[in-house]
Amino acid sequence: MTRDNVVPVVQLHRVTKVYHAGQNRTTAAHRIWFHGPASTLHLLLGPSGSGKTTLLALMAGFLRPTTGRVLLFGRDIAHCSEEERQRMRAGKIGFVFQSFRLISPLTVGQNVEQVLRFGRVPRGERLKRVRQTLQDLSIEHLSERFPETLSQGEKQRVAIARAIVHEPSLVLADEPTANLESRQGAEVIELLQEYARNKGACVVVASHDLRLEPRADSVYWIEDGTLRAVGSHQRKKQTRLTMVEGQSAIVQCFQQNRKPRVQRGS
Repeated sequence: MTRDNVVPVVQLHRVTKVYHAGQNRTTAAHRIWFHGPASTLHLLLGPSGSGKTTLLALMAGFLRPTTGRVLLFGRDIAHCSEEERQRMRAGKIGFVFQSFRLISPLTVGQNVEQVLRFGRVPRGERLKRVRQTLQDLSIEHLSERFPETLSQGEKQRVAIARAIVHEPSLVLADEPTANLESRQGAEVIELLQEYARNKGACVVVASHDLRLEPRADSVYWIEDGTLRAVGSHQRKKQTRLTMVEGQSAIVQCFQQNRKPRVQRGS
């Protein structure tokens, strides 16, 4: 698949999203700037209800911003029809969900193949891509198994296979490690990082899992709909800090209900 390495994969320009319910007004995203080039992995950290999922939905074109612009592959989605946005999602965006969302009556291979069916890929090509993707993730031996027979870690690998089998330029992952043990979570983020590097894709991971931070090219803190970028110099300094009473300094900040010192993203 040909990718443009000059135009960022996804961009948000001063994006605000406001929900109205009767007299109530909730701002889920407030004047957000985001720049996601190819071959990068970005981590969105924040507590539950902070706006992480809303931000992913805006990036995918599921939601329209109240104000501001969302650009996917250089195109302003406000100027795209719903059909164009659906084609963009089917062909260029992959999704990884916290709850896996595998289809129980289908085998692992059939679950992964579904994305290619939606894209109307010929059967021979579908089977070839599914086989190669399962091999790349070291789960080809699970091809004929059903989801209910898999471990949590295996289910998430299958979910990742389904998300990347059509080689999307943008992968959006919503809490992909929430249901996994530490080792399994590390494997998942490593797979996503490798995909970004090897395929020239942009991967955006929304999570509250601080263990993922060292793997990311950029880290953001989102709370009350406001997004701030944690500076790279500060992150490198933090990773060198000595463990204090079994917790790193950044973990202590969260435990004391304080945000790490951050600098506003540009």
